[in-house]
Amino acid sequence: MKLYFAPLEGITDGTYIAAHMAQFLGVSKYFTPFISVSEGFNLSKKEDSLISFAAHDPDSCAVQLLGREPSALRQAIEKLARVGINDINLNLGCPSGTVTAKGKGSGLLRTPDALKSLFDGLFSSPLPVRLSVKTRIGYDSPDEWPRLAETLFSYPFSEIIIHARVRSQFYKGVCHREILSVLPHTSIPVIYNGDIFSPEDARALMAPGYPLEGIMLGRGIVAFPALAEEILGLGTPGKARLKRFFDALLYAFSESMPYNALHGRMCEILSYMGACLDGSKRYLKRLRKAKTLDEYRTLSENMFDELELSSCPYFDHLSLSDSGS
Repeated sequence: MKLYFAPLEGITDGTYIAAHMAQFLGVSKYFTPFISVSEGFNLSKKEDSLISFAAHDPDSCAVQLLGREPSALRQAIEKLARVGINDINLNLGCPSGTVTAKGKGSGLLRTPDALKSLFDGLFSSPLPVRLSVKTRIGYDSPDEWPRLAETLFSYPFSEIIIHARVRSQFYKGVCHREILSVLPHTSIPVIYNGDIFSPEDARALMAPGYPLEGIMLGRGIVAFPALAEEILGLGTPGKARLKRFFDALLYAFSESMPYNALHGRMCEILSYMGACLDGSKRYLKRLRKAKTLDEYRTLSENMFDELELSSCPYFDHLSLSDSGS
């Protein structure tokens, strides 16, 4: 079974993905945070760096696009194909109010006619890349899923990734896994996403009856970077390897951004990854107040030296703010 790494805005940039690739096994494909597309598509310096990274390993990275205009999206797809990107994912899942208000992300799920028009335009002629889609199961209600599924599975997407919540749930409440039992008969591979925080969560989806090609991990693997390895039965990493990953991130960010930006990024990562260490909360509070890189580095060294690896280092989804894409 394939294991994908979902994009998390503000965390899983090229630096993060490269460090994770170097330290951990098991992830079949990494997805970049979305790039918003409009007419006259141009990449920012940050986005250009992300695309260059993805193009360096196109079989392991997919670029996620956010948009609603088929002509703009086709222009972006063709431009990205020319620089070596061969795997693109269309975002129909982002629940952010600033995104949905523009009719993008999961905002498109409110308007079935606009969604069909978008797909008709995208597939009006052959595309030079594999195009997958990541979707929620509706905007307000799971009852929207049968009609949405009928639409999605009538187009030649390379994969359909299903986050089993509606937009109004954001990242809270239960996932509606029951929708997996009413998927259309199709040859299009289906990937499941939503509330996979432990090997047990993943293995339950591997059971007979779930017609899945793979699973997309998100907040759970950011909390415990070796989650894919554990799902595949490759063993549990020691604390030293988790620390090497953390140190690699800290060094890479220190080389590319000022301390204030580094501090915010590393604190966001540790708000998840702190689940790996028993008693990390007191250190996280001190790290959030660190004024210099040297202070931050010393505090983090002490944290890894003094704390033990959690016996159940998985994501406590009730204690964190909701994020993702």
